[in-house]
Amino acid sequence: PQIQPQPKPQPKPQPNPQPKPQIQPQPKQQPNPHIQPQTKPHPIPQPNPQMQPQPKPQPKPQIQPQPNPHPNPQPKPHPNPQPKLQPKPQPLPQLKPQPDPLPKPQPNNKLNVPVQNNQHLGKDLKPSGPPTNSVKVNHENQKGVVAKADVSHTPGQPPTVSGEVNIKTPGNHEFGAKASVQPGVGGQGSVYGKVNIVDGPKHNLDVNIKHDRPFGKDLKPGPPTNSVKVNYENQNGVGANVGVSHTRGEPGQPITVSGGANLKTPGNNEIGANVNIKPGVGGEGSVYGKVNILDGPKHKLDVSVQQDRPLSKDAKPTGQATNSINVNYGNEKGVEGSVGVSRTQGGPLKGNVGVSIPIVSKPDASVKFEAQGTKEEGKKPDYQIGIKGEIKF
Repeated sequence: PQIQPQPKPQPKPQPNPQPKPQIQPQPKQQPNPHIQPQTKPHPIPQPNPQMQPQPKPQPKPQIQPQPNPHPNPQPKPHPNPQPKLQPKPQPLPQLKPQPDPLPKPQPNNKLNVPVQNNQHLGKDLKPSGPPTNSVKVNHENQKGVVAKADVSHTPGQPPTVSGEVNIKTPGNHEFGAKASVQPGVGGQGSVYGKVNIVDGPKHNLDVNIKHDRPFGKDLKPGPPTNSVKVNYENQNGVGANVGVSHTRGEPGQPITVSGGANLKTPGNNEIGANVNIKPGVGGEGSVYGKVNILDGPKHKLDVSVQQDRPLSKDAKPTGQATNSINVNYGNEKGVEGSVGVSRTQGGPLKGNVGVSIPIVSKPDASVKFEAQGTKEEGKKPDYQIGIKGEIKF
């Protein structure tokens, strides 16, 4: 009988857990009604603001754009007819300057004709011997083509005729040919060219080639001389050159080697040296310098000094040196003058003087008076005076 009552209390706790799950769904039902009233007030205020602003902005923008399009078309027709009247006179002056660009390239076509007469003077400054007359024609166009012709004649001698054609291409390249002939005496002709390899603000490098050939009195060509020279210069004023020339058929050493270096300083001053030598034969070397004392827009004055000395076959100085000094002057009015003195060690003193004074100076024409003289110790002086006129077209 004691064992039977023990299982009976076990079913009693079973109904006890059943009411516990019933309590849990009850609170779940309570939040559901709370959520429903919250959703109800939200949709109510949303339609209210939408309904109120929609009718209000619609009439306002309709009223504002209506007056705006009316004033817009009104000013548009007014400015449109105004510029229409203005461009009508504008094309008329545009047609007038159209013929102007046609003569604009004409100033680039330069043509001038210098005419010169030189007369030798004796030591008493009286005319000595016949005068020499010369006429030159120089032409240059906008394409870089330059043509020159020159005829000079001294009574009692055959005339001398010379000419040159030079062409400059883009890139600062240059090609040309020139010749000078005196019938019954002879002459010389040359063909040359320059090619710029580097042409920039910091470095310049070009190669020059040249072919020279003499002519006999019967105008038959003689042995040619071919030469090549390379020049270099940088922005600091440092320059250098080296060259080689060869004369065909020349006895002995036909090859000549040349080289040089120079330095240009601020103020347009310059110093440098050059050497020309035939290996195994000899040559000549030079050292020079130029100092600018005045370098302004009104006056220019510079002094140049130079020493030339022969070189032995092993490129060593030999023989007597020749020293020279020259003073050059020029001003804004076109007056130019020069005085120079030179002497070889152990030799006579030589002097020279020259002056050029403009008489007429106009854009299309000019006339200058020129005079020069040379004097060597132990010899008679030689003076020349001349009138040089130039006409520009």
